[in-house]
Amino acid sequence: MEIDLTTYAPTIATAAAGVATTIMAWRKGQSQAKGSELDNVNRAITVWRELAEGLEGRLTVMARQGEECEKARQQLIEEFARHKAENDTQMKKLTDRQLRMAEAMQQMFKQQGVDAKINLDLL
Repeated sequence: MEIDLTTYAPTIATAAAGVATTIMAWRKGQSQAKGSELDNVNRAITVWRELAEGLEGRLTVMARQGEECEKARQQLIEEFARHKAENDTQMKKLTDRQLRMAEAMQQMFKQQGVDAKINLDLL
């Protein structure tokens, strides 16, 4: 049995064209996929950079706020220490006055002939 190629030539040509078209489409799809993948990577890098810049800005602001808070805290500590020292001084003066008042009252009672003990806790 002899095969006549001229009879099958259009079918072979159509099949060959289909295979060639498929191969070309596959290659184009691969290159587009790679291009699309690179575009996605570039977009991801851009998003990451913008996010990093935003976070860096926020970190800078927060660091400055932290420094301001630390300064305010130190001022409050100094102010508290100053008020505590003032309070201690005033309490000492008050205690001294109470003692002098108690002594003066005891002297006054003694002059009147009364022997009384002054309870300093009541003053």
